[in-house]
Amino acid sequence: MNEINIVNLDEVTKLLEGKFLSDKDFTKSDLLNAAVDKPIELDGISFAFGASGSFSIQLFNSPDDVDDDKLIGTAAENPIQFDPAQTWLKYSVRSDLKAAAGLDLGSAGFDITGEKSLIFTSYRLHKDPNAKLQESILTDFNPYLFLANASHLERLSSGEVLAVRMPGKLNTTIAVSWADLFTGNLSLFQKLLGPNQLFSLDINAAVSADFTVELQDDFSLQIRRNAGDTFDVFLNKATSSKLGGSVAASIGVAFKDKDAVKKALGVVTEGLFGKLKGKIQPILDKNPLNNLSDSEKAIVLEVAKALGLDGGLIKTVGDFASSLHEKLGAVIEKVANSKVQAGFAYEYNRVSTTEVVLQAELTKGALKTYHSSLIRFKLNGFGNGTVPGLLSDFRKAEEAGQPLPGVTLKNYLNEQTISRTQAWGFSLGIGKWTLEGKDNKQINETIRENIRGNRQVAFKGVRGYNGNFFGSENNWRVDFNAEMERFSQNPMPLVNELTYSLFLMSEWKKPKSVSQETIGHIVDQAILWQVLPQDQFDPVQQQLQDLLTDKNTKNIRASVQLSLNPDTFLAILLNIGFLIQHKPLDNATLMATSLGAAMGYRKDFAVRKNVALRAKVYGPLWAACLIKANKTENNNPIESEERSALGFAASDRLKEFNENLLAAHEVDAKLSQLPNEDLFTSTLAVNPDVRVDWSAFRSGILMLSNGFNQGLIYADVVKKSFTQMQCFWGQEHYVRALGHYLLSFANNSFLLDGVNRSLTVSYEVNGEAKVLNIIGKVG
Repeated sequence: MNEINIVNLDEVTKLLEGKFLSDKDFTKSDLLNAAVDKPIELDGISFAFGASGSFSIQLFNSPDDVDDDKLIGTAAENPIQFDPAQTWLKYSVRSDLKAAAGLDLGSAGFDITGEKSLIFTSYRLHKDPNAKLQESILTDFNPYLFLANASHLERLSSGEVLAVRMPGKLNTTIAVSWADLFTGNLSLFQKLLGPNQLFSLDINAAVSADFTVELQDDFSLQIRRNAGDTFDVFLNKATSSKLGGSVAASIGVAFKDKDAVKKALGVVTEGLFGKLKGKIQPILDKNPLNNLSDSEKAIVLEVAKALGLDGGLIKTVGDFASSLHEKLGAVIEKVANSKVQAGFAYEYNRVSTTEVVLQAELTKGALKTYHSSLIRFKLNGFGNGTVPGLLSDFRKAEEAGQPLPGVTLKNYLNEQTISRTQAWGFSLGIGKWTLEGKDNKQINETIRENIRGNRQVAFKGVRGYNGNFFGSENNWRVDFNAEMERFSQNPMPLVNELTYSLFLMSEWKKPKSVSQETIGHIVDQAILWQVLPQDQFDPVQQQLQDLLTDKNTKNIRASVQLSLNPDTFLAILLNIGFLIQHKPLDNATLMATSLGAAMGYRKDFAVRKNVALRAKVYGPLWAACLIKANKTENNNPIESEERSALGFAASDRLKEFNENLLAAHEVDAKLSQLPNEDLFTSTLAVNPDVRVDWSAFRSGILMLSNGFNQGLIYADVVKKSFTQMQCFWGQEHYVRALGHYLLSFANNSFLLDGVNRSLTVSYEVNGEAKVLNIIGKVG
């Protein structure tokens, strides 16, 4: 019999005689010296409860009763909803694990680090509050139900739960579109580019790569029986057993298909050599032993010369593939793995212990199929595929467009699908950028504690806007990310225990056919944020015009993305903080230059077609706006009289550059009201609080910078800092200028290594979804 038998159960429960389930003075007790007669053998594993089983009992008969595991309660996320008309008994017991003779725990599917033990918990429902406590316990131990025994799940009443908590490794697979792996993640490829060379990667959005993700953490698995004779499976983060300062969770990522990188070599190489598009992949598709033809040798030699390969050693198709893999393989693998690891960590860190990593509803048959892998936290199965995994099977069914029999996926990392598509910013998931309303702000804070009460924080602050621009939906977003890799070693997390990063995006959406004017603005935005050099404007504009004005191109989404990794953003943050305190006018001049550079692209005016020239022409005008004549910063709203004076100054400035028509617009009230002129004066009129918002941004930056340098408490600084900073993220002109301003601080190779940017266009043509990623050599 695979049942837990406490040989002295009557004796150890005597202390509970005379107590009832309705007693309010009883909360929790241990069955001291409870002795289990022998280990339980199941599926090649021995569950040993030792000479003293240390079963703990907790009674829930009041809404004020607190469950440390958070399974029972009144919150919507609690798997067991407390009902005053019912009482619950919770039992917990620790079990040591040992593999059967001749095996080890790893080969048996248990990847447990440190102490080789599990904590089994059961929640049993009792409807009669007047029942005796001792008799109820004796009933519940006949037999004691625990999750490792699959047959015990069928003995549960509706609503009852069996759970297990384990420190170990969660094994799963995640599918990510190749297009998303490269989106906003091209800095390593940029290093391979020569002057005037573009990386232009056009790829089918449906082509994805599978990654195995191994997540080491503390987990809790709960299985609840439902009224309809199905079972809900919940996988949660558990309260961590790690001590203060320990890494809360480690994430390992690798391609599931070892040849995945080789399969991407052709499309990546063609992305580096635009004129060879469609010529490299056919060569790689041939038999590796084939000798190269003369025409193929010419192509190969051109690629070899550009990439620094020894063309003289490349004789066969296999030689060519090997040479490309040696040069580009590591880059592709690093780009892909870093994107998946960072994205998965971003999503996982924002799942609290009260939320589920995974929730699925299973029939009896499906539960029987997946029980063995679930209790091992092997979502992909184990035993070289002999034991099926819930998520790997669901993924296969998803790819085939068929439901997985007996399984309904309700939640996986806050989504209802396994696959990840359209990954923007720090996330891999769908819908992370879906914010309601025209002008919107979102703040999310996740705090996790370990057994000592040390805390780990993940903070997300997003500010976005949905507007209309020349008939296109025009959106912009700024995502401020702050998170801790480790649990704090202090009573409260400190500002300098978190890492900080920032993502900016400007986006245009159109059902079909983007205008040439809008394409000009898109390319200009890419130049402003150093995705492209200025001299690449014409060829990229022509490339996009050929693509986006085609009548067969639909569902167009073009974006320019800029992200600063933690090392780079911290260096920039501290530099800005220093300037604000010690050289405020230098800092204001930098922003004035960026506000000038961010003036809108206008093809009809020479001073508006070039980013550097806009900075030169309009920078001094913005400096006059931000800095008073007495060389102090101006933090006041702009009144109409001052705006008029600044308009005359703008007119005089533009005349110096022979832009007489544009100069006239700045001072003529009727002309200045023409739509979409994007004049200096009209920009001031739209943003009369630009100096107030700029002052708030400085305050937020300084607050965060000082908080980091002084080791202040996180809770006193970060949210307040974001609230201040995001005031400068609420207008398109501000966001355009902000990207240019931040990049002005990334003035060396180390900092630039931490800056990722791209021009990305997703679209459909003849029913096929595709994504184009472009980056050029800047600097």
